[in-house]
Amino acid sequence: MEKKSYIVGVDIGSSQVIITVGCMREEGVVEVLGIETQPVGDSVRNGSIENVIRLGQAISRAKSELEHTLNIRIQEAYAGISGGAVYCAKYSDHVFIRNHTDGCIAPEDMRELDERMLKVATGNGDEILERIPQRYIIDDQQEVSDPVGRYGKKLSAEFLFLLCNSRQKDRVGHAFHNAGLKLLGLCIKPAVMPELLLSKEEREYGVAIVDIGAHLTDISIVRGGHLCYFASLPIGGASINQDLLAFVQTSKEEIEKVKRRYGSVVPSEIPENTTVAVKMPGRPNKVILHRNIAEITEARAKDIAKFVQTEIREAKFSSKIACGIVLTGGTALLNGIDELFAREMNSSVRLGDTLYGIDEESQQNIASYSQSAAVAILLYGAKSKPCSAVEIVRPATTVTPPPTTAKPTTTVKPTATATTHATPPVAPPTTTTVAPPTTTTTVTPPPTTETPPPTPPTPPTSIDTRSKGMFGRISDWFDSIVKGNSDNYLE
Repeated sequence: MEKKSYIVGVDIGSSQVIITVGCMREEGVVEVLGIETQPVGDSVRNGSIENVIRLGQAISRAKSELEHTLNIRIQEAYAGISGGAVYCAKYSDHVFIRNHTDGCIAPEDMRELDERMLKVATGNGDEILERIPQRYIIDDQQEVSDPVGRYGKKLSAEFLFLLCNSRQKDRVGHAFHNAGLKLLGLCIKPAVMPELLLSKEEREYGVAIVDIGAHLTDISIVRGGHLCYFASLPIGGASINQDLLAFVQTSKEEIEKVKRRYGSVVPSEIPENTTVAVKMPGRPNKVILHRNIAEITEARAKDIAKFVQTEIREAKFSSKIACGIVLTGGTALLNGIDELFAREMNSSVRLGDTLYGIDEESQQNIASYSQSAAVAILLYGAKSKPCSAVEIVRPATTVTPPPTTAKPTTTVKPTATATTHATPPVAPPTTTTVAPPTTTTTVTPPPTTETPPPTPPTPPTSIDTRSKGMFGRISDWFDSIVKGNSDNYLE
């Protein structure tokens, strides 16, 4: 049997958990071997884990299905999350060039600047998962992408910090522990989506990925080849379901079926007298106009587009996404959703149906946009290290040769080893990211005959972030709907 280096990704969503298993191929792309989805019930709310036991059970069910299908025993995995528990913040710092006589920037100067960024900590105990350099500036004037070899006296840098609530990170570890898994790494879903959905040109000239899930809409802004900003908004396809449920008054399961089958955000394309028969619990079917379903769906989809536009505008990236918008997520399956976003946001919009980094056959096997984030987590894991997964070898069947005499023979069948669903022993969860130290050191330049430059400022003990932001404002707006007052929700 060919031994494979398995990669396992777990997408923790607000309505479902998706586990993907893949392996790296020789040509440098990932082959997706299997995908399994399980509902999470009320164990996750707006990306925040509320019940680690139920979430662990959902992960365990999906894991068991994949183990049975692929004939392996999964022991480790990477996880991806989004929502209010994750956020980003920018921070700038500088160093003075060590070679004061010549002024040529050396790799040592870059290392010193990177080390200072590593010493930045948060004052609230949240963990920094990643530090992404945004830009370098020489002598407060010249912006460059690679400063090494250039000349100047001062080198400044701006970094984007990706942060996660430490309690939520611990809960992911507990849920994995309950599912019999070890957490190899935790990523932020909006931060890993560009690798899967964007071309090199789009990443360079600027694009916004809008991932519309059930309860969350994640926004990723990429420009200059790297992630520049991300945010999660607490609104998604489930809000459309709530509106349809209030109108039709049937079961939640039937509403989801109606939305998937008849959902459209283009009412004008539907004939006026076309009707839809909706199953009612314990009653005869209810006949409603198809156009009414589309009008309700369109109204809420417009709200989502307005919130996305406001978030991008307030983040000051409206004029920096020359390649427009890429839509993905389960709600992107609605008919005409790309055209609606193009109208509402006055921007070019395409659906994220072109995938990068995975083999061609896997692209054809991915069922819908709702699985994009799970596959993106695979690409994230592929850049790190393979997951521990034991291939189960089935005992070979013994073939008894025909008897040479009339004397009957007895064939002893081998005893099958019941290892398909066995759960390996699990070690207690460990924290994968060590919080950076809060203590700082003063960097003193080497002795020189000239007057030494001023000492760079010491890194702060906390990172400034935006206050309530759109996430909190949208939550307040939903509360105002309950109270009967939803006006001025973008003010």
